Amino acid sequence: MSRLDQPETVSAVAETDNGAAPLREVLGVRLKQLRARSGKSLREAGRLAKLSPQFISLVERGQTEIGLSRLVRLTDAYDANIADVLADIRGPEVEYVPAGEGLVAPRSKSDPKVVYLTSPSWRFQPFKQEIPAGATLDSLSHAGEEFIHCIAGTITMTVNGQEWRLRPGDTIVVPPRAQHSYRNESDTLAVAVGAVAPPNRGRLISDDQGESS
Repeated sequence: MSRLDQPETVSAVAETDNGAAPLREVLGVRLKQLRARSGKSLREAGRLAKLSPQFISLVERGQTEIGLSRLVRLTDAYDANIADVLADIRGPEVEYVPAGEGLVAPRSKSDPKVVYLTSPSWRFQPFKQEIPAGATLDSLSHAGEEFIHCIAGTITMTVNGQEWRLRPGDTIVVPPRAQHSYRNESDTLAVAVGAVAPPNRGRLISDDQGESS
């Protein structure tokens, strides 16, 4: 087992902040709500997500950013997914999302850009992934099924130790709990669309529940 991730320094966050503090604060509040709803302590959440309790506490207080792979692990520890903490959960009406208005997942400089294309109220969560040349996204595992369809460039995916190379038009389906990663070993941007189906599609955070004490 790898060592627990350590808290990122505030100074390191400031270098890549670009006005992201309000998003960090909202994200922190929702992560704390999810943890309270799941009944997990900071220590238990840290054990499940392989993150230090100190780091989770900093994230919940909006005092540090969290990279994409860490956020996947943390939300999965609460039987949720990233989109559940990024947007208000809407009703089952038709949802139209104009180009450029998707929800960008929190990320560090080296992370691929993941844009969630709808609110998290649906039975699956569609997203677009932009992987710059040389970028990687490692150590992903979550409870829901996922599919990826490559639309530009070349994406090398490793799923449970087996490697596939996706080119435009190729699709791969990842089973629940499979360890998987993405790599772009080329010198051009790679782009994929896909969707993840979390195990629970009920309201994870609602206005009338509030935060557990």
